[in-house]
Amino acid sequence: MANYHNADPELSGDLVVLEGRDLTKEQARKIADQVRRGKSDLRSHLLLLGYYSKTQFRTRSARDARSRQVLWMIENRPDHRITGGPWCHQHYPPFTDDAAVAKARALWLRHIETHSNEPRVLANAAHFFRQNDEQEMAESLHNRAKQIDPTNPEWPRQLSAFYSLRRILATEDEKTRFAQKALLETELASKLEKDPRSRLRYLPDLAWLAYESGDFNKATRYASSVLKALQKLPTDEPHGPLCKPAHHAHLVLGSIALSAGEISSSINHLMLSVTEPKVSPGYGLIPEMSLAKRLLDIGHCDAVLEFLRSSLDICDNTREREKRRLWIATLESGAIPALEPFLDYRDA
Repeated sequence: MANYHNADPELSGDLVVLEGRDLTKEQARKIADQVRRGKSDLRSHLLLLGYYSKTQFRTRSARDARSRQVLWMIENRPDHRITGGPWCHQHYPPFTDDAAVAKARALWLRHIETHSNEPRVLANAAHFFRQNDEQEMAESLHNRAKQIDPTNPEWPRQLSAFYSLRRILATEDEKTRFAQKALLETELASKLEKDPRSRLRYLPDLAWLAYESGDFNKATRYASSVLKALQKLPTDEPHGPLCKPAHHAHLVLGSIALSAGEISSSINHLMLSVTEPKVSPGYGLIPEMSLAKRLLDIGHCDAVLEFLRSSLDICDNTREREKRRLWIATLESGAIPALEPFLDYRDA
């Protein structure tokens, strides 16, 4: 396996892949020619991965070219963060290349044996097997990475994300079990995090996962911890990295209140979720909609309308702002919009 660990930090990947998406056809052709002549490096493959990821759904040749870049990354850089991430996903029905997936699987099985003590390789392999619907294999690999490097919070954090994804697709009977597993791993990751400020980013996950696990007391404690940290800041100071945790803390507390039949308290937390966090540049968020949807379902249209209007001020995404304007217009017309309650609290 080639050693790029001391290469330019730019080769961490995402920026180079994004640069590749902006290549012209002629620029991509020149880089591809260099690759075919054997005059290439990691940067060249990342650029082509980006270019063909953008064009893969247009032609079969583009999909084949992207598959070649993905397979190159798996074969030569199984330890690279990009290799285990969405840029190298291979399952895009109906465009999935079964032959390429089979080659990738064989490569990962080989890497699991030859790099059995490298947690990054094992975790990257786990992502592949999860996509390939080999969930037991993926879970085993995530656990092996955690056992090899037991003081690194990244591995329990990834295992928590794995369980959270399993929860989304699970039956109702299994949802609580996966939430409980995800909660345990996130608690471990938080304990292993050395920087106290970095631990703040775990609190929204911890609060939501405790809520989803049915442990409302623990969820209240985690959510309240965010608000206590918020209270220590000067009232006129932007909340920076605390704005997202504050948003989600109020939503968790509002969800618990609603489950207890405390409608007024629930609506109050819904509004505070978009009015209390003082969003500073670079820390915008996409307001989460699950509590608003629950309140809308039981007829509290005026409260949800006010929430949506206030959410426009802190929504840090043009497409999401337009979506909320449409919901507002629908409510103002007397109809009921179909709110999307997807939980967007990861990496908050």
